[in-house]
Amino acid sequence: MTAGARLPSEAALVEQHRVARGTARQALAALRDVTVSVQGKGRFVKPR
Repeated sequence: MTAGARLPSEAALVEQHRVARGTARQALAALRDVTVSVQGKGRFVKPR
């Protein structure tokens, strides 16, 4: 993904990959250092 790309929501990850919500949360948490969360907009990839 490129800088500024929007990540799928937790709900979208659960539906698309058929995983538990907790698993989707853990995956997004693992990306916390390389993403930024914008309230009301979503989670985006940070620029380098």
